[in-house]
Amino acid sequence: MELPAGAVNSTIATISALLNRVIVNRNKRKAKNIVATGLEFTLAVATLMISADTKAKEVAKEYNYEDGLATEAIALGIISILYVITLSTVAMIHASRLPSNCNTSAEIEVAFAKTNNMPIIDGILEIPLASRFGGKWFVAVVYSIFVLTLVALFYVLKITYWDTSTLTSILLAIFTMYRFTADICEYRVFTLPKNLNLEVEAESSVP
Repeated sequence: MELPAGAVNSTIATISALLNRVIVNRNKRKAKNIVATGLEFTLAVATLMISADTKAKEVAKEYNYEDGLATEAIALGIISILYVITLSTVAMIHASRLPSNCNTSAEIEVAFAKTNNMPIIDGILEIPLASRFGGKWFVAVVYSIFVLTLVALFYVLKITYWDTSTLTSILLAIFTMYRFTADICEYRVFTLPKNLNLEVEAESSVP
């Protein structure tokens, strides 16, 4: 059983539209993208767990094993979802507290603009940039968690006997988690206090 693609896309579009109402600068838009990607990951893992549980029950019925998806696999899925939801929430709350005239320095904008033109590999290329501009420890932590998530997802795949539908769901979840990790690293660098500029808009004179 899988979540309907139409329902998933509709949910993401609705939340995206609501978040757009509070977006007033580029850094806040980055936070909005993090929330949207986090939602995609949550739905991907939910689909994965449903698919894996279905396969586990089929195998259990055939070989008389314990019924359903293993408890540790369910725990790993829930932990990964909670991690993404927590970071998404923190990013959105942090962004809501940023001044509307607050933007990142031109040097950082230019550096990341080059990597953002290289889809898929941009996250990897931005690791040294994030370290260069003050996000060294943050990058180390979130990418370590990404690797642990990858291992956990393949563990789920292993105990479901490499089912094709489960493999597809896992690859989607991994790619979404990769995008989420890259986005959260970029947002962290862009919003470090030392990397921010306050652009004061000139007041127009009334004749």
